[in-house]
Amino acid sequence: MTTSLLTIAADSVSHPKNEVRRIRGLRWAELRDTGPFPYQKPRKRAQKDGLAYEKKVGRTLKRMLRDEQLEGELRLSQWILFVDDNGTGWAQPDAYILMPDRILLIECKLTQSDVATPQLLSLYLPLLRKIYNLPIVCLQVCHNLRYVPKRLVEGPEELLANPGPGVFVWHYLGD
Repeated sequence: MTTSLLTIAADSVSHPKNEVRRIRGLRWAELRDTGPFPYQKPRKRAQKDGLAYEKKVGRTLKRMLRDEQLEGELRLSQWILFVDDNGTGWAQPDAYILMPDRILLIECKLTQSDVATPQLLSLYLPLLRKIYNLPIVCLQVCHNLRYVPKRLVEGPEELLANPGPGVFVWHYLGD
């Protein structure tokens, strides 16, 4: 591939803030160890709080796997490089658990957000489906609920016992 990472990074961020890139005509996708941008500490308090919550959820998922409440391989902040009709792009799901027969895809939000649904269904789901060719169950994990979701679950175990299409919500306050 002759395209520079700088060009790829520029293509990846061309969408307006709060608009989620939607995959159209996905050609290929692959996992990457690193992303296109150097790490930058979050400057705003809300960003710091959101990242702290994401880490808390990650620690909880690790514990659930260790305690055999869940099984599979946990991937946190995994970078994905892809090409679709929009050009070259990068994506980074918050978390997913790779199981032999499916994937549990997780988006963490400190406050419940309608942006999570297109992120999960229109960006991350098609990428992971292309890479793994497995069914995918989507879960938004949030600390603060803005409204009572139609698909509220007590935790990932409940969702995996009764999977369905769409995005489910786990109102997780922490341990």
